[in-house]
Amino acid sequence: MCLSWLDGGSTTEACSARAPARFRETRNHECVLVARGAEQDAVRGLLDRARAGCAAVLELVGEPGIGKTALLAQARRLAIGFDVAELVGLPAEQTTPYAGLADLVRQRKAAPAGILRRAIGLDASDGRPVNELAVGIALIDLLASSNGRPLLLCVDDAQWLDPETRRPLGFALRRLVSCAPSSLGKW
Repeated sequence: MCLSWLDGGSTTEACSARAPARFRETRNHECVLVARGAEQDAVRGLLDRARAGCAAVLELVGEPGIGKTALLAQARRLAIGFDVAELVGLPAEQTTPYAGLADLVRQRKAAPAGILRRAIGLDASDGRPVNELAVGIALIDLLASSNGRPLLLCVDDAQWLDPETRRPLGFALRRLVSCAPSSLGKW
């Protein structure tokens, strides 16, 4: 599994060969990820940075079954006091423009969601083409509006997101790295 940090313009990467994910069951019947200490520390570090008002992007890259989705689930469990949003790429939707962003818009209750709905054409009736820069800027506003709480954006199976979602998402995350939201993605 590879962990890549994007932090204020610099990128740090750490990779290690890993066996498939293993779990153990706790007394509360929860599944706990085993033998992923470095990766779990990276997730905790990302959340601590967000609590302190700093943003970062942590990218988890690796073979199927190695525990990336389990790390995202752990991040969501540990994100107490966070505003949590999630994007999941689906192979069946990778050719549907803005499918991922439409899911994100439905999760967010903030006023910029309406702006993003119009930008990706969900509320458009005049047939004007979508402006990708407007979509990226609307996404920045949407992600930055988390009511004073840190935001954790979990992106699972990003390789299956449609290109019209991936491009503005990358645009927004590169610009938000110095603001409050934090993002955790699995590719």
